[in-house]
Amino acid sequence: MLKVLLILCLSGWVNQLVAAEKSDTEPDSLAVIRLATFPIPLMVENENSGIFIELLAAIEKRIPYRIELSVYPTKRTLHLFEQNKVDGYFPALD
Repeated sequence: MLKVLLILCLSGWVNQLVAAEKSDTEPDSLAVIRLATFPIPLMVENENSGIFIELLAAIEKRIPYRIELSVYPTKRTLHLFEQNKVDGYFPALD
């Protein structure tokens, strides 16, 4: 059940990014969505393992875009987003 909810949340967020990117890209090119995250035990172990990473890979297979994911310390993740160096980050922080 948790995986289903996470997929729905992430896919809704990715759909918003994709809609915004469509106007800026050529129809034949494969746009890149740059995301950042931070280590979370079990959820994000590194760029290649964790529950969120598996979900992101499943989402990427369903959209016509490539997702580049980088794992940074939390403060750096937020800083990169604030400086528009990444398109988004997850999970959201309050």
